[in-house]
Amino acid sequence: MAASRLTNFLVTAPPQFDAVCTESGISFKLDHRPFDYLWEITIDSDLLTSELADQHGYIMSNDSNSLLLEVPLFSHGYEYKNISLKGFFGTFEIIMRDLETSEVQGSTIKTCPFSTTELIMCSTDGRMTVVADLALAIPNGGNPARTNLRDKYCGPKETDGSRALFSFSINSCGSAVKLNSENVTYQNEIFYSKKFLRPGKVVSDNATERVTMQCTYPLSGLHRLFSVYRFESDAAGIGSLLHTTHPAAGLQNPTIQPTSALTTTLAKTTLAATRRATVSYKPALHPPARYVKVTSFQYPANAMTKSESFNPYI
Repeated sequence: MAASRLTNFLVTAPPQFDAVCTESGISFKLDHRPFDYLWEITIDSDLLTSELADQHGYIMSNDSNSLLLEVPLFSHGYEYKNISLKGFFGTFEIIMRDLETSEVQGSTIKTCPFSTTELIMCSTDGRMTVVADLALAIPNGGNPARTNLRDKYCGPKETDGSRALFSFSINSCGSAVKLNSENVTYQNEIFYSKKFLRPGKVVSDNATERVTMQCTYPLSGLHRLFSVYRFESDAAGIGSLLHTTHPAAGLQNPTIQPTSALTTTLAKTTLAATRRATVSYKPALHPPARYVKVTSFQYPANAMTKSESFNPYI
């Protein structure tokens, strides 16, 4: 009788993955059982298939004995907490659902500590968190604590000898906004100022980089767009942290007031090469409207081929 109960429990209990932290992510292993066909394995609500693994950059192998899944850090499905210059925690969850009803029957959750020189996070509530290496973006003798964003009042939350941690709402700190028919992109930049250096402090103007960060969200997943009070997205945004060279004459740009308009040259980085394009944009100031309905529209055939326009007023 006891053996029968144990058999029924093993049949009805959803399978559990073994999970291990690695330097580059989290590794999951599931030993196959005869009744595993009663469940489906999902990441969020998406069925785990070889196509899904390829789409998100997972490394998956599946044979008659076991299923192995390696999930690289920063790939789709991670949640991040306690971000600092020393490191952060990343959590990944694999969900087991009933094959017939798709109801959640169990899950395997693994949280691991990680460290990295640089990172950028774009949260679903519209917050950009950036750890940036500023070794080549500030002059020798400079202090990362003297950096700020386009709004001069937005300084780093934490610094060390060469890096700075910024965390701010994407609607704030002078962020520029780029809108097209599918996505909205919020962009900001890190500036360095010598204004507060002690008299006699020697600083060599040898910085060769500018550091730009941006978060891109699909319009289809946004519930509130450009709202001063609340930002909601179905999915986390895609972040980019760009290091590009710039002339020495533009080394320490003056800090920019939140209400100032700015016209400059934006460097666009691709995997293959870096090119420059002239871009006109303005800080993300907002009219007194909480909710904005975005309707579909089309650009003219020749629109935005030579330049792109950043405009916060929609």
